[in-house]
Amino acid sequence: MDIQLGRELFMFDGFNHWCDTAQEKFKAANVSSNKVLCIDAKGRVCAWGAHFMEAAKDGAYPVRVYLLRDDMAETPNAIVRGGSDEQ
Repeated sequence: MDIQLGRELFMFDGFNHWCDTAQEKFKAANVSSNKVLCIDAKGRVCAWGAHFMEAAKDGAYPVRVYLLRDDMAETPNAIVRGGSDEQ
């Protein structure tokens, strides 16, 4: 199976970077978290906090954030969800 993602929007170079900047990065990219896919350096999907912690434990940063598809345009006034288990 060949999976084609949209363009890369941004990346996180470590767990603390994700914790400290995720909301800002999503807002700056004008996209909501339900329109992206986060992939760690080992090719695993990171969907919530435990996944980002596992990536840190396994040395699997950077985590890159891609649009699911290029035709899923950014969302004006995107709602950025907060909390420790959300990106």
